[in-house]
Amino acid sequence: MTRARLVALGAALAALLAAGCGDDDDDGGSFIGSSDAPYEVTLPDGWTEPGDEQKDLIAKSIGAAVESAADQELDVPGVTLASFWSEGEPTPERPSIIVIREPVPEDASDEQFVQASIRNAERIFGDALTEPVTTVNGVEVEGQELPAFDYTASIDVTLAKRVAFVFRDGEAYTITLTSPPDAFDGATADLDEILASWSWNA
Repeated sequence: MTRARLVALGAALAALLAAGCGDDDDDGGSFIGSSDAPYEVTLPDGWTEPGDEQKDLIAKSIGAAVESAADQELDVPGVTLASFWSEGEPTPERPSIIVIREPVPEDASDEQFVQASIRNAERIFGDALTEPVTTVNGVEVEGQELPAFDYTASIDVTLAKRVAFVFRDGEAYTITLTSPPDAFDGATADLDEILASWSWNA
């Protein structure tokens, strides 16, 4: 499995569990760490950016999932948890958003990157998908429509997800919103508001 597919797999798994990762003492997967994002956003009322400790825990959960999928320890340079935002205190009952930043492999186009992510979601969750992967239109950053898709999966808890991709300077920013299904409409509206405020630092 390619590095990009492993990272997408790990992010998909960890995003389902990210809100509960504060209880995770696993030290694995530390090759993915927090970083300063090269963009700024304005968060809606009620949304916060948890501190570095919480972000580091989420980064470790993603890294551990990637290494588990690969069944080996990995050194994956250039892959970072760029942002983590939560509607209030992070819990499985509250929407949250993670942004993973990574280089696009030289042999892959942006479209191939997106399609690999969709296939990974379908492969990873399989029978756990309670709503199939569907393409979403109208998700934008700085007036540019982003590739995006939705799905719902049930592993211990049922959570709805929206995944969108921003590509810039050879890097992919995979934006994953995770929400309880009954809060999903409001969460996607908040995501749209966040993306509408997105601006690059340089």
